Amino acid sequence: MIGLFLIANLVIARETNDKQLRETIEDWERKSLEAYFEEDFKIIKEARDEYLAIINEFPDSSFAYSALADAYYYLSEYEKSIENAEKALKLNPNHRPAYPTIGSCYIVIGYRYEEQNKMEEARRYYLKAKEKFEKALEFETTELQESMDKMHIANLRNVIERIDRDMVYETIENLRKLARKAADEEDYISAARYLEKVLEIDPRPEYVKNTLNYSYSRIGRYYNVGKDYHNAVKYFKKILEEFPDYEPETTHKELANIYRELKEYERAKEHFMEVLNLNPENRGAKWGLEEVGRELQRNDN
Repeated sequence: MIGLFLIANLVIARETNDKQLRETIEDWERKSLEAYFEEDFKIIKEARDEYLAIINEFPDSSFAYSALADAYYYLSEYEKSIENAEKALKLNPNHRPAYPTIGSCYIVIGYRYEEQNKMEEARRYYLKAKEKFEKALEFETTELQESMDKMHIANLRNVIERIDRDMVYETIENLRKLARKAADEEDYISAARYLEKVLEIDPRPEYVKNTLNYSYSRIGRYYNVGKDYHNAVKYFKKILEEFPDYEPETTHKELANIYRELKEYERAKEHFMEVLNLNPENRGAKWGLEEVGRELQRNDN
């Protein structure tokens, strides 16, 4: 039978001093850790069986459950590891070693999801792992253990930020594809709205920064073709406000024609005149200004 001699000794130890129980568990933990690095899983399985025997005799030992959680971690049985670490914390919420154990399991689970390209699940487990290591820092420990926990937190923070960037990039790329598809199908309103969502997610993404003016222009044109003049005006005005040197002649002409469609002839006149100030030879603006002038005269009469 497993550990009978050990159990007999532990019964005496428990009646006299819990210290011996803890020392016995810690001795097996040291053996298990050494065996883990040497890939001697036979020793780890022996340790697991001893912990199970101890728990059978002392079911309220948080140290035993925590040690069993470590053994399961070494054996790559992560769900069982988490389960037993949580039992240790239920018995004693201040049992510090259980927190990094759960955190380490979450890292492995997160990595497995990442390998399957299930990034949202991966991110969720990495975040949970980070929280466990942060919780561990609330308790006193050795400088080495504290340093390792901080290292895990820093690494997890970088991984989570990377996943966030990748997920944003993927979302933006999908929206841009949808915008192109909608435009190809002459659904310009949908195309404009997809591009608007891109800018809502990240109005200044690094790879769009230098073409943001073009994005505004394209959104404005999509809305204009779709006869959503209010939104078209909004984006052409944004170009004038944020990028006054980006094709001002074209932008003023777009606004002039939109206001002419809206029968806001005074505003149309202002923008046609701006076009001609920039390029006196612009025949379209000359013709537009004449037409707007006739409309204003007709309204006066």
